Amino acid sequence: MTRCEIPTSGPGCPPGTRSRLIPYVRVAVAGVSCSAMVIACMALGWPAPVHGAGTAAAAGCGGVESVGTHNWHEASPPPLALGDSTMLLSLPELSEEGFDGNARGCRQYPEALSLLEERRRSGTLPKLVVIALGANGQVTPGDIDRAVAILGPGRVLAVVTHLDPGHVPGSDTSLIRSEARRYPGRVVVLDWIAYSAGHAEWFQPDGLHLTLPGAAAFGRFLGSALVLATPPQSLKVARCKPMPAQTPVPGGSVTVHPSHGTLPLIGAHSVALRLSNTQALPALVQATLRLNEGTRPVIATNCFALAPQSSEIVRFVLGRHILGELALTGRLLAILRLADFGPNRARTVSSHFVIANGTR
Repeated sequence: MTRCEIPTSGPGCPPGTRSRLIPYVRVAVAGVSCSAMVIACMALGWPAPVHGAGTAAAAGCGGVESVGTHNWHEASPPPLALGDSTMLLSLPELSEEGFDGNARGCRQYPEALSLLEERRRSGTLPKLVVIALGANGQVTPGDIDRAVAILGPGRVLAVVTHLDPGHVPGSDTSLIRSEARRYPGRVVVLDWIAYSAGHAEWFQPDGLHLTLPGAAAFGRFLGSALVLATPPQSLKVARCKPMPAQTPVPGGSVTVHPSHGTLPLIGAHSVALRLSNTQALPALVQATLRLNEGTRPVIATNCFALAPQSSEIVRFVLGRHILGELALTGRLLAILRLADFGPNRARTVSSHFVIANGTR
């Protein structure tokens, strides 16, 4: 059987270790060092070198491994992923996805929170932070509270559900899944337990650490949260050509039903409303749907012609970015603005809604 040997220098490397990695392993874990190399050996089923207690400590915990990314092209700092030994092999994939990654074996929440504090002091906190911890100590509500407080408004914390040794869900899984309800719009849950179900090939025999295919899948899975790191592009408001002037007829208006409340997704990509024109003249309604957060970007807009004394169900098709956010957050706050460009120029109406993903 081929012996897997790790490099002679780098975080957590025991002295006197020879370096002889076959090219496939070197490529698979490029950019990370000894701790990840040992786990890579385990992932391939090869015996890692044994050099007494020092190597055992390196394999068990090791030093900090970090990677930057060249795939982030925004002015803000790249999204940050913090993890423990279960993230080590995924660091190259996370870098390709667009994350700065930072992992260390045996890491617990206090260490991750300290790293976030350092980022806050240096002014380098990103809009999105992913924390994948818990296998080395339970996650508590206080941990989430402190992380949210450090990040402050306008940033998102993505918390990853984790497995414990033996491939069993962590005892804090229910707590983690409930945190998004405590902090809507500020905390999202990335349910690795649910996503990885049925993929035994992604895990090493301990049921916790990842194989090389599992590490790649984990990196791609965390990459699904990147939609939260950038605001959606605001659409141009639809230009409605005003209808020819007519002698105004008093009475009536343009209304929307429901006038507020929850708008569920229909057909996985749109929401629907009923517009009514109770005027004796036609109406030309400019409808603009904006997010009620940040810069309030326009996410859907259109012009609808309504005959006198009529109503019509209209649909707004949502873009991929918004649908991606909904898949993660379950709900978005929005404002609908209606302006009538018909002969009567009915007054503008604004309504507040919650767009909800009914699959969550």
